[in-house]
Amino acid sequence: MYFDQFLKEACPPLDLEWRKYPRLKILNFEMEAGTLFKMGLVYGFAAGCVCAVLAKRLVAESVDLVVKQQAERNAVRVVLGALQSL
Repeated sequence: MYFDQFLKEACPPLDLEWRKYPRLKILNFEMEAGTLFKMGLVYGFAAGCVCAVLAKRLVAESVDLVVKQQAERNAVRVVLGALQSL
């Protein structure tokens, strides 16, 4: 999800309190990817982003390294698949 996808009624720009994310079904908030998507929209190029959720930030900051390694492998697989479809 990137910023332009927000419904203003559901989440006004000045009311981005992180505790509301689960209710809004937001799993990730990635500002740099949002900029990339906006540039793709404005300049007419395809853009993509692969993000992995490695920690339950509302519960703890710890990251399971095995989960991280699997997420990295999955991300590479997704990117290569996306490149093949271009």
